[in-house]
Amino acid sequence: MSNPARRIGYWLLLCMFTASATPVGELLKLPVLIEHLREHRQETPDMTLIGFFVLHYFSGDVRDADYERDMQLPFKTVELSGLTLATAPAEPAPVAPSLTPAPACRKCLPPLALLCPPVPYVAMPSEPPEA
Repeated sequence: MSNPARRIGYWLLLCMFTASATPVGELLKLPVLIEHLREHRQETPDMTLIGFFVLHYFSGDVRDADYERDMQLPFKTVELSGLTLATAPAEPAPVAPSLTPAPACRKCLPPLALLCPPVPYVAMPSEPPEA
């Protein structure tokens, strides 16, 4: 048998995770979900909970007679305005350039010389070897 304190700790962790990962306003819509399920069961007595979820959450955006009521269900329209504000990047403050530009190079190297700089001990083919 498991320890009761451990079981309570697991439930507290589950509740904390659910509260932090779920918009609270959506949890407040759970009574609407239960009431809408009852409405569907009055119309169709053989409606199961799985059938209800498939109809409302996995059948696309069905515009039927109770469309307005369907949009009141949890997680049909989720507003994350608080999250959007929290992740909006701050506008950076303008920075005045403090570096002076580098002086122009007197001798410019060809692009190939920049990738493979010449080794001082190897003579170029157009120059005679030094003694």
